[in-house]
Amino acid sequence: MTTTVHANMGEPAFGVTPAGATLMVNLRSETNDGMEMLVDAAKQLVNATASNYDIEYDIGWADIFDASVNNQECVDQVVKAAKITGHNVSLLDEPFRWAEDFGAISASAKGAMFAFGAGENIPQIHNSDYDFPDQLIEKGKAIFFEIYKNYLL
Repeated sequence: MTTTVHANMGEPAFGVTPAGATLMVNLRSETNDGMEMLVDAAKQLVNATASNYDIEYDIGWADIFDASVNNQECVDQVVKAAKITGHNVSLLDEPFRWAEDFGAISASAKGAMFAFGAGENIPQIHNSDYDFPDQLIEKGKAIFFEIYKNYLL
């Protein structure tokens, strides 16, 4: 999956061909192998386009995240803790499309990434008008404490 997050080319002047441009894209994949394939495909696409139009280019990479892989035992622990604390649980058919540091954690330790629903009528987390709903703190504290009590003590 790709998402264009920024594009800038030329100056705001009619009839002037841009001398340079910047295009920024997020690449997302469910697996590390899938990310490698996306990176290779992006390089090939840029190279082929630049070759066709005799364009010089430079590619830079930032924040390449490992895939987040949940451990089923840990998922079961989260589900049980959420139910014990009176929270509804919805398992997704597909993984989150977020880029997260959790992938580095799940590559070296068992874990389960989960999210709290904050409601349908609030801005998404990366929107400029997002305001963290403080009521999620108690929800998270209860679930994490239950996991701690039942599985780590």
